[in-house]
Amino acid sequence: MTQAICTLCGADWRQDHWTPGCAECGGFAMQTPCLVCGGACGSIFLRSVHDSQDSGVAHWAGACRLPLHEQMAILRRRDG
Repeated sequence: MTQAICTLCGADWRQDHWTPGCAECGGFAMQTPCLVCGGACGSIFLRSVHDSQDSGVAHWAGACRLPLHEQMAILRRRDG
């Protein structure tokens, strides 16, 4: 099993630890509410431990459950 420890701050994500402001932690330990809609769809994204550790930036795997047109509207508002 891969150790789920932040290479930047040493937080143990499997112990639900993370460090505010740490780019590799990304504000959460092993899971986060949907990154598209903030959790309104009920989807949980899971940390990609290897990608997070290799890049020094939090990486997540998941999919928003909202219809695509609603996702696009959210992203336009956020980016625009």
